[in-house]
Amino acid sequence: MSATGRNDRSSVTVTSADGTRIACERGGRGPTLVLVHGALTDACHAWDEVRAGLEEAFTVVSMDRRGHGASGDSQAYALDREVEDVLAVVAVAESAAILVGHSFGAVCALEAARRAPGLRALVLYEGGPCDGRVMIPAGAADLIAGDLARGDRDAALSDMLLRVVQLSPRQVAHARRDPTWAEHLANVDAVARELGARRELTIDARELHDIRTPVLLLVGSRSPPAMQEATAALARGLPHAHVVTLEGQGHSAMHSNPALFVATLLEFTGAIEPPPTG
Repeated sequence: MSATGRNDRSSVTVTSADGTRIACERGGRGPTLVLVHGALTDACHAWDEVRAGLEEAFTVVSMDRRGHGASGDSQAYALDREVEDVLAVVAVAESAAILVGHSFGAVCALEAARRAPGLRALVLYEGGPCDGRVMIPAGAADLIAGDLARGDRDAALSDMLLRVVQLSPRQVAHARRDPTWAEHLANVDAVARELGARRELTIDARELHDIRTPVLLLVGSRSPPAMQEATAALARGLPHAHVVTLEGQGHSAMHSNPALFVATLLEFTGAIEPPPTG
């Protein structure tokens, strides 16, 4: 791992199992909290509004997933490579990590947790099919891949929000006027491959019983029914899961209500017994 300082945060580079360099930003002090962002974004934009609050209690390590932000990439893509990236970041943490994943990042975090029994806790915000559920509607991945093949990034982003995130046309029109639209366009190229990997992934709840770490499952009260159903299915499979519904929120409470998101994490982690010392 290499690091370069920048004010009270440092830019950190971790080398994944296949040699891909994964960029992270580290700041704060306290137990290690590793943040794994979802699609259409990067570490900076995904967590910018909650970083300062979290850094008051944790050493926060926010990673750019491969193909996003300042991280590298590889020609051969698979979900396993994403999981290896998360494991590489967790491995260099200075203390037993609390792993937080959002959306597709939660899929990566859940798979990593199955291979990293030393985690202090796991937080998943609306990610991961369970009990055979596939959260990617039929044809959506192929439609978006076709948009990208034609070079129509705007259509790919619109179809992603309409078909996968399940926003209404009116909500998509509103999103197009938001400054984050340009950020999402910059990250849309990776969407097709991530959707393809997620489309093939189903998790039987019985496979999750070996995750013995405390788990917080977050779900928005206004999130699509498929996400709420998948969260409930994960809760049935994880032996130490606690579900919190973020009232009045949808898929991205980190932006719509940062204070609520931070307070919920602090309440959950404050109730976790510290790892043994010595």
